[in-house]
Amino acid sequence: ALAGRLMSNPKVAAVHYPGLSSHPSHEIAKTKMAGFGGMMGVDLSTASAAKDFVNKVKLCTFATSLGGVETLVQPVALMTHATLSTAEREKAGISEGLLRLSVGIEGVEDIWQDIYEALA
Repeated sequence: ALAGRLMSNPKVAAVHYPGLSSHPSHEIAKTKMAGFGGMMGVDLSTASAAKDFVNKVKLCTFATSLGGVETLVQPVALMTHATLSTAEREKAGISEGLLRLSVGIEGVEDIWQDIYEALA
């Protein structure tokens, strides 16, 4: 539900989620996964957009670990891949605005409202 909504937001450059029929590995994921999971990549294009987003969310939690039951968000280029050069991140397909979003157990409408307001 969130991946589809994020795809339609003009501030989102890309959504990487195997549950989307447009994902290059969607057909494989359908055969290998029991559901598609709660982890997705959301590309906001720039580091400043990613920073702005994590500073504005209220329900979603900015975190270095993505293993909780709450919705967690992490700007990839600024955290887990910060030691790579810009060229190395680009070669790996990691934009400056890429976020990892681990969707938690909160209500989907509550999560969406938080994301929508942070993007506004």
